[in-house]
Amino acid sequence: MKPEDQAENPAPAPAREQQREFRRDTNALFGAVRPAPGTERPFNQAEIRWCLAERIRLEAAGANIDRTKGDAVDAFNRAARGYNASCGHYTFRHEDRVAAERDVNSWENEIRAEGRGFFRPR
Repeated sequence: MKPEDQAENPAPAPAREQQREFRRDTNALFGAVRPAPGTERPFNQAEIRWCLAERIRLEAAGANIDRTKGDAVDAFNRAARGYNASCGHYTFRHEDRVAAERDVNSWENEIRAEGRGFFRPR
């Protein structure tokens, strides 16, 4: 693309799907996998890690969300509903929860930073 074309056709802003993809990539760093909603079996360590990390993200995002921006609030509420559907009620083996907490705690600063930035306008 020539420079003069860029003024007329600026690069598109990152799509929300790209933001979500980044979040999945971050989950992969510590082996987190989103559990299917309504799962009745005990969660494995990867699923527990996802629930723990997503809760940290949502807490950080909720503290920083611009409540005057309806689209940001709507996106946050959708993320919270998704979290509740997957993680609102689950069972686990104690040793799996302990191991998952240890893993997530080692990435907590990165997870919080991600949450603080997730619903910011780009």
